[in-house]
Amino acid sequence: MKSKKGQIMGQVFIYIMSALIFALVMIYGYKAISDFIARADQVSEIELSTDLKTSISTIASSQDVKQKSITVPNKFKEMCFVDLEIDPNPPTGSKGLCDPTHEDYNLVICNFWKSGAEQNVFLLPKPSDIKIFVGKIAVGSEGYICIPISNGKVKLRLEGLGDRTSISEWPEV
Repeated sequence: MKSKKGQIMGQVFIYIMSALIFALVMIYGYKAISDFIARADQVSEIELSTDLKTSISTIASSQDVKQKSITVPNKFKEMCFVDLEIDPNPPTGSKGLCDPTHEDYNLVICNFWKSGAEQNVFLLPKPSDIKIFVGKIAVGSEGYICIPISNGKVKLRLEGLGDRTSISEWPEV
């Protein structure tokens, strides 16, 4: 009788150890896959940054107009460009982007813009981990432009102005 009871206790111990090992393998696999996905996102953001910098600096001196289609990670819905040489707080009477009542108000962008930090491209809704500075840009009278991302791509109109690049959304036909 005692040997059957001992065998049952041994089997229970083996089942518990098997379940524990299975759980640890699952946790390790989940963490490894999550880390792999995060690194892939980071690589795609670095590629985006490099592609933008190269395209914008190349066209600045050429004084040409070109369409540039940029692939953007799917987690972003909008790409915003800010001209750091324009005052984020315009004179009274006009609402700038950094006015909390403005429809495009974004605290993160305003903090960077006001601080004069070296970042003039922002990916929304959640800011990118990579700080993107593409050089001198012109983006209209308000000093910023936000372009929607469609199907993981954004189409830009880049126009060289000699010392900077004018950026706007490429019009759909």
